[in-house]
Amino acid sequence: GPFHCKNLVELSTVYGQEWSRELIISNPGLRRLAWGGPFSRRIETLEQLREWEQELKAVLVLGNLDQLSTSGFSLGEGIFVKVLTNNASRLRKLAVSTVAGVTSLQGLELPHVVDLHVTFGATTDSAPALVDLVRCCPKLQHLSLAGSKPHRPNAPMHHPFMGQPLPNNNNNNIHHNNNINNTNNNNNNIPNNAGTLLPSPAPPNDEFDMMRLAQNLAECCPDLVSIVFSSDKSNMVQSQGFLTSAECAALVRSAPRLQNFVAEIPVLEDGLVSALMSRQETLQSLRLYLKKTELEHDTTIVDRAREMRCVRLLKSTAFARLEHLCLKWDVDLADHQEELQQLDMFVEEPWSHALTMSLRKLEIAGLFGRREMSWPPTMMTLQLQGSSGLDRASPAAQGDSSSPQEEEQQQQASEKWEVISTGERTSPFPSRPPSPGAVHLQEGNGRGPGREFDSSCKDANPEQTMFLHIESLLELRELSLNTVDYRRKPHGA
Repeated sequence: GPFHCKNLVELSTVYGQEWSRELIISNPGLRRLAWGGPFSRRIETLEQLREWEQELKAVLVLGNLDQLSTSGFSLGEGIFVKVLTNNASRLRKLAVSTVAGVTSLQGLELPHVVDLHVTFGATTDSAPALVDLVRCCPKLQHLSLAGSKPHRPNAPMHHPFMGQPLPNNNNNNIHHNNNINNTNNNNNNIPNNAGTLLPSPAPPNDEFDMMRLAQNLAECCPDLVSIVFSSDKSNMVQSQGFLTSAECAALVRSAPRLQNFVAEIPVLEDGLVSALMSRQETLQSLRLYLKKTELEHDTTIVDRAREMRCVRLLKSTAFARLEHLCLKWDVDLADHQEELQQLDMFVEEPWSHALTMSLRKLEIAGLFGRREMSWPPTMMTLQLQGSSGLDRASPAAQGDSSSPQEEEQQQQASEKWEVISTGERTSPFPSRPPSPGAVHLQEGNGRGPGREFDSSCKDANPEQTMFLHIESLLELRELSLNTVDYRRKPHGA
């Protein structure tokens, strides 16, 4: 039977399943373990407590792990450190999600860990030492962070925090207490509070201190090359917290060898751009996702205009090694006059010479908002509903469908590029399928296709033709504009 497998090298467990502990016990040579915690389960009886202690004892026997992923536990004082210390000689990848009870990392050394993932937000007030975990990882190369910050809202009833009663649970369910924990057998070598499950937390008052984290990285992780931050979506609330521009900038500056930076942020500001520019000699991949927050209604015209200026700075920066640039918005760009002027300048200005020689993949979504984008990808027709009538430069105003120059550009683009995917994705960006020989994306209001565009810029030209100068990006192989993906055809195709 499955409980008698003794040569497993990889195992994913779910606490509370009868096979979980047996498989851990019978496979002390495990190399990769995903240890799923009890989450909302209760320890209500001495029997359940003993089962929990037996599982802890089984895990404490393991000493050959090179990958460990643990989530949903309150590991108690010392247990977290002991589990990691037992495997420190081999451990290279570590993922810690919603783990509570970690108040000290004293004595912990993880000399071989190169990949670290930490989820914070719901339990940082009961695991304050996690922010210092990177200090134990001097060879760290890849850091991934996920969390809500600050002021995580209460979870909706259909998605409880760890430790909270599930909906419709009766009130007879109670938390065990330290009196039960004190019944531990001293020979178990497990601290008295090791069986404590995650409490029912209020939104945490203490933040996961990013400035402290950045300082830790700068002091202890000289080999760090990749930083990824994503907001925690587990609470199903779109307005989850994000890092500030200053925090993102501090993380970027903490890694002199930074090659990959990915972040979900509410607004793009000068401080972050300045930090990214300081890594122009090392950065190879930059992906920024500008997400909607509950503060979005407070965003001023100046904020979006500043974003446009920041994007222009990125476009003109001499990123010597940047191969992948991704800029995506899921907010409604307001299309005010100042923003449109900045957008005009962004589109018309040339790419830096360094980018023309290095960039291989370019993704832009949301920046051009609710507009029709037409083939070729080197040229976009931006249609705005204004009160001033047709622009003199537009083909409709001139009574001509297209000029010979435009027809030649379309022919050249068709020879070089092909559409590889189009259509609505799991994103707030609407799309339309391509028509023969052309791609038309009629953008809605950011919430669904087909909705009329209501411009707040009353004097905007109804149609403008802008050039992205894609042809100057000599190494570009993949292009994504809103929801349409293009691929450069191989030579001779």
